[in-house]
Amino acid sequence: MKKTFLLALISFLWCFHQSCQAQTGTQLVAANQNGFYYHGRINFANPKAPEFYWPGTSVDFIFRGSKLLKILLEDEKGKNYFNVILNNQYAKPYLLKCQKGKKKYAVYNNLDAGKSYSVSIFKRTETDEGYTKFMGIELDNGADLAMVKRAYSPRIEFFGNSITVGMGNEDPTGRDNMNPAKKNNYLSYAAITARDLGLDYRCTAKSGIGVMVSWYDLIMPEMYDRVHPDKPALKHDFKSWIPDIVVVNLFQNDSWLVNMTRDPNHKKRFKQGKPTAQQIVKAYMNFISNLRKVYPKAKIVCTLGSMNAVSPGKPWKGYIQQAVNLMKKYYKDQQLYTLFFAYNNRKIGHPTVTDHIKMADQLKKFLKQNILK
Repeated sequence: MKKTFLLALISFLWCFHQSCQAQTGTQLVAANQNGFYYHGRINFANPKAPEFYWPGTSVDFIFRGSKLLKILLEDEKGKNYFNVILNNQYAKPYLLKCQKGKKKYAVYNNLDAGKSYSVSIFKRTETDEGYTKFMGIELDNGADLAMVKRAYSPRIEFFGNSITVGMGNEDPTGRDNMNPAKKNNYLSYAAITARDLGLDYRCTAKSGIGVMVSWYDLIMPEMYDRVHPDKPALKHDFKSWIPDIVVVNLFQNDSWLVNMTRDPNHKKRFKQGKPTAQQIVKAYMNFISNLRKVYPKAKIVCTLGSMNAVSPGKPWKGYIQQAVNLMKKYYKDQQLYTLFFAYNNRKIGHPTVTDHIKMADQLKKFLKQNILK
């Protein structure tokens, strides 16, 4: 009997040892497992490695039972930046700079395994910096993701250019705007507005884009329906996520390029010469009509600013107002609004974070008074 007890004790201690060994190891939680909540236009062709393109694309989750958190990413160019927000500490995100290729990033190492943690991984940069594949997270063995019943939040989608992207908003000098490290969509007026108002956020924006002409061979009416901005065959399913509010901030790039007759993009788009005011208004109406077709019930806010397209004497606010007035009159579309951001009077560079906060305050006030009331 003593021998039997001894064998049983040895067996128990061995199993306990193996269990402890297992608990001190780590596990991969793949990107396609339940508990990950994705935001943005994402390519799920490979569900174990969904591809992020657009600024503001994010994934949220809650985990428990782990002292560490590692994030597995594969980055195309090694130029993307992400904010990692723990427990809604928005003011103190972990800044993750991607390296080219597949890599595991040790984000947190000394967490309390007895607590639950909410995490948001938010793409600060845009498609100019290439794609990023999210391949999951690594946690301690025994940890798991919490299944959360998520209440519906009103949805807001922004269509815009570099202003909405947040290009150069962390560059107060205005001279280093092209540096991806200075580009932070998380602190753009768009993301701030959505976060402060508790709205489900999506950003469909690209630096340099215009309605009629861009700084490259693509305009918003050709891009707005794509999952990847550079892949026309990869179409977005507009029924998969329907916004309640759409904000359009475009025409800044058009305002420059319509006068640059020697620019190759101008020559391509305006073969008959510089567009007339009537043609500009019609082009804007056509794009808003495209959005109305795919979002028939959304409230669409047509904005402009805060760069020099809204400076005194410029006609671009008038073009937008005229387009909206005509659509209300002839198309009977009463779900259209206009809001023009105050001119920031910045001579060099894009709006800074301070400018974006002012824009967000203006937009939040407008939405609360006119739409969210």
